[in-house]
Amino acid sequence: VKVTNGTYVLSKPIFIQGKNITLKSEKGSRYTTTDGNYKTRCFYISACPRTIIDGFTITRGRQAYGGGGVYLVYSGVVQNCVITDNAATNGSSGGGIVSSYGGTIYNCIISNNAADQAGGGVLFKRGGEIQNSTIVNNIADVGGGISCSGVTKIVGCTLRTNVANTVGGGISFFGASGVISNCYL
Repeated sequence: VKVTNGTYVLSKPIFIQGKNITLKSEKGSRYTTTDGNYKTRCFYISACPRTIIDGFTITRGRQAYGGGGVYLVYSGVVQNCVITDNAATNGSSGGGIVSSYGGTIYNCIISNNAADQAGGGVLFKRGGEIQNSTIVNNIADVGGGISCSGVTKIVGCTLRTNVANTVGGGISFFGASGVISNCYL
């Protein structure tokens, strides 16, 4: 599905379940924005391993149960996106993105997101993968940039100026194993 340039202010999340589709902006993240208006999460993708969100700015999402910008459940791909100024509130985790039971983040900028608990930028619950992305200026209690549980791959990423109030300013792993390769920390 090709999405026309513009800013789309949301009153509820864009919800995709069980359908493998690609949502692609016409000209990329500089021209196409999903805006949660500080009231709702922007995307919720469930049970769609081949669903792709491509070329959006995803901003001002808020969610009391994590994943202020995007929540991926059982896979899905977010690529070529800017995920900025989102929050997980009311004691939850994953300000910018939650990836639960897999999911891939590729070539994204994840900045200025916040979570009350873990993963200001990204929370990987039970694994996932992030490649060639920049994670900057995110904040959480644990894992300001990225927080991981389960097997997680972090490849070719830059993490800088992320803040954690307790542990793991850039990255935290809890009961998890993972690969960090070719990253700038």
